[in-house]
Amino acid sequence: MLQVISLTIDKILNGASSGYYQIPDFQREFIWNNNQISTLVESALQGLPCGAIVTWEDPKALSRK
Repeated sequence: MLQVISLTIDKILNGASSGYYQIPDFQREFIWNNNQISTLVESALQGLPCGAIVTWEDPKALSRK
């Protein structure tokens, strides 16, 4: 089911560092340079929209709950 939610940068970073968010094997390699990363962080700190992250729930992970 499609669900759109807003998350803070803190929640995204905490989820990523805990392993909750993971990059799937088919995703391309990380290609941003330091300037692009810095610009994204500056935009987030200013409260500007920063785009979207598409996620899905792994059916195998759901069955382990």
